[in-house]
This record gives sequence, structure tokens and C-alpha cells, in this order.
Amino acid sequence: MRNKVKHVIDLDNGKIPEALESVPFVFELITSLLNSACRAIDPVLTNLGGYDQLATDKKGLPIPPQEFHNRFSKLSVNQRFNFIGSCVHATTNLGLAFAHSLHLLLILTAKSQKSQATTRGNIPPKRINMVSEYDKLHQSVKNELNNIDKEIKLHDFNMQITTGKFEEENPIKTSEKDKFRQQLEEWDRHRLLQDSHMLFSHPSSSVVEFMIPLRSILILDRIIDKLLSPRLGLKWKTLDNQLSRRKSNPSIKWDGTTVSVSLPDKLDQVIDASWSPNITSVVRIRELGKEEWSPGFETIFSNCSFVDLKPDTEYEMMVTHKNEQGEESEPSIVTTKTAPEK
Repeated sequence: MRNKVKHVIDLDNGKIPEALESVPFVFELITSLLNSACRAIDPVLTNLGGYDQLATDKKGLPIPPQEFHNRFSKLSVNQRFNFIGSCVHATTNLGLAFAHSLHLLLILTAKSQKSQATTRGNIPPKRINMVSEYDKLHQSVKNELNNIDKEIKLHDFNMQITTGKFEEENPIKTSEKDKFRQQLEEWDRHRLLQDSHMLFSHPSSSVVEFMIPLRSILILDRIIDKLLSPRLGLKWKTLDNQLSRRKSNPSIKWDGTTVSVSLPDKLDQVIDASWSPNITSVVRIRELGKEEWSPGFETIFSNCSFVDLKPDTEYEMMVTHKNEQGEESEPSIVTTKTAPEK
């Protein structure tokens, strides 16, 4: 991953500056941080209704799900702090990913030796100031970031926990101009991203302010998709259809005679099935033209899936059945071809 990226946009002198040597590593770092944030925050959003469809006000702006803060306020103390721990993990990773994204954008859009000088050092400082990195960007890139900000009509949930009454933080008020920069300033001022959260002590109570991110996840997802990936000649699959909406997890039960399967989808529609298997199958696979079969695996189920196969490639699959003595039947072999890579 540390090889020079030779398909990055051409610079004035036609050479790849030293700063670009770390580009592949930084891009992988950004995507890993985003994916880690998604995994951490998914249980919180799932349990509190954060994925519910949002209503809109008279101006067409989204209204947070009505029950979101009510559900949170009713959680036990342990559950609250488990959720806060997930939010700390998610927002810290998101902040790092945002900071590195802005730094990487600065590298990839540098047009002269003078502007490249601002990106030298290759490895960015331990804490990247998101606002100052944003200010160094060309106005056209700032415009693209603000367009992305406008596209995502969802909420982050900025919350407070106090020893007194629970309350939801007022939404951030921004002017129409340069909203993305104002958002970065707000995060930096409250340390809601990157430096995580602060504990505010008062004579009568303590206040923990934290953020449950959804909107900021999707903004970063669009930055990767629209600004970073194209400049690196890469494809990025956006998160819209990958974020979980499940209220319950898939389950499988076996009582010795019957298999029962429950498969809820992202909209919490459930497919239930049960059957009594009376046969054990052995399944093997190989690429057409190869001599050796894969190690056989035994299953009581009537279907299975293979992953990580090559696209646009023919495979042979062999199925045998075992009797009570463990002897395999004559094999049944079928040939199939995987779909072309999209």
C-alpha cells in the first residue's frame, strides 16, 4: 500500500511529490476509521430508532425521530454509558477520518510547488486542525464540500447527560454561507470529534455532552465517494444501502429434529423457515479446468453460498450424500459461471 500512486492528478511539473507516497496508506486509514465508526454506532442507532424515517418541518428540514431522546432517557445507567462508550469510539474515529480526509484533499488538489509546501512533512501532525486544513483548500474544493453538506438531510444527535433532568441539545444554528466550515468549527469548539468528549463540571451537577453521529458518517462517505476516490482512480460503494436498520438479529435454532431460521432484513421484515433434515450432504467446489477439489464440508441444509469467487469465471460444484455408515453416494456435478464484475 505504500507504493507511489502514479494515476493521481498530474501536477504542474509532471512529477509525483514526496507527499503522495503516503496517499494509499492514508486513504486506507480513512476508510478503516469510517468502517470502525459505523460498527460502533450501529447498535446505538438501531436500539434508539436512529434509522427510522425522518419527518420534515415546514422548511423541508428533517425532524429527529420523535422517540429517540425519550428512549435514551429511559435506559438504565449502565446502558447509557455503554452507548456513550460506543459514541466516543465512533466520533473519535470519525474525527480522525475527517481530519485525514481534508489533509489528503489538500495533497491531491495541490497545483504548484508553493501549495505543495503546505502538505510536506508527509505524515500529518498528531492532531490535524480541521478548520485550518479546510481553509487551505482551493475554493472549488470548498464548494464541493458545501454541496455534499447540503445533500445529506439527516441529523447527528447532539446530546447531554446531567445529574439532573435529561435534555437533548439544541440543534446547531448555521448561516447559509459556508455551512461545512461552521460545522467543523462547532465540532472543534465542543471537541465532539477527534478529541472525543469533554466533561463539564458545575457546582450543582456534571454534564457530559456527546454526539450520536449519522449525518456526519454519510457526509464523510460522500467525501470519499465524490472527492477522494475519483482522484485516486478508485471506486467506493456508498453506505446508503449498507447501514443496518434491523431491530433483531438473524437466528438459527436446532432442537435435534427441526431446524428453525429467522432472517430479518434491514426494514425488519422477517422470513421464517423450518424443516426436518434427514440427510447430510458433502459439498465441494473447484474452478473449471483445475484438477483438485476444495475440501468437502458437510451440511444438513439444502443450500449454501460461496464467497470470494472470481468474477466472470466458470466453477464446478459437486454434491454427495452420506448414509448412516458415513459412506458417500455417487457425486452430482453442476457447472456455473459467476457474474461479471460490476
